[in-house]
Amino acid sequence: MLDSGEKERQMKRGFICPWMKGEKEMKNKRLWRKITVLCMAAVMVFGMTACGGDAQGNAGQKDVSQEKESDGNKEEDVDKAEDVEKEDDVKGATKDSDAVSYQFIGTYGELEDRGMAYAMKMNLYGDGSVELDCYNYVAQGTNGEEPSEDSEVYVTDEPYEEAFMTGTWENSEKDGVECLAITVHATDEEGNAVNEVTCYAYEISGEYSFEMTFPLVVGMKYTRIITLSGTSEVVYADADSFIAEYKAN
Repeated sequence: MLDSGEKERQMKRGFICPWMKGEKEMKNKRLWRKITVLCMAAVMVFGMTACGGDAQGNAGQKDVSQEKESDGNKEEDVDKAEDVEKEDDVKGATKDSDAVSYQFIGTYGELEDRGMAYAMKMNLYGDGSVELDCYNYVAQGTNGEEPSEDSEVYVTDEPYEEAFMTGTWENSEKDGVECLAITVHATDEEGNAVNEVTCYAYEISGEYSFEMTFPLVVGMKYTRIITLSGTSEVVYADADSFIAEYKAN
């Protein structure tokens, strides 16, 4: 049996005996087997990495999508909440006396013997809007009951009418004189603007005043003229204080 040195010399001479040939083939097979195993392992590792990356990518995309959807839902909820809040603000909105730029007061009592004597309060607001409240201070409310036959005063269901006339105002100039231009109108039962008038309030000694035509019956030509005067001072903050001032004893 040849030792390893002899085998090596014979292989260099080009002589390979059958058993040496079989041994070489076995070594080659082992080598190819190792290569095959390594390739398969590499393929498996690559496949797992790719699948894992795709899974992670999909998971990442899902997370981002869910996060965006969640953010979108939050924004939508916030918008809805703001809309509800705005709607509540509009429903509960009342004119604040602090926002009044000018307040005018006037009375008309020429028809008091007929049960019609009016005290009017006109507020000019900072947003350019106008509201005129009308209070028949000699009338008494019926509260849904029939008036007494011996009643000596005019009877009505609503002696105080809030926003009897409404409109707009602005700082203006007429005939070269600075003034307040005020346009107001009443509203009939069908919601139409009627009895519209435009007045100009001029300042004299720190006080504004003007005459205004108002309807005795909304939508009709039965009108009277009242003189209103006032300043930027708010004398009556609400209807209650105004009624208390003029309510008949």
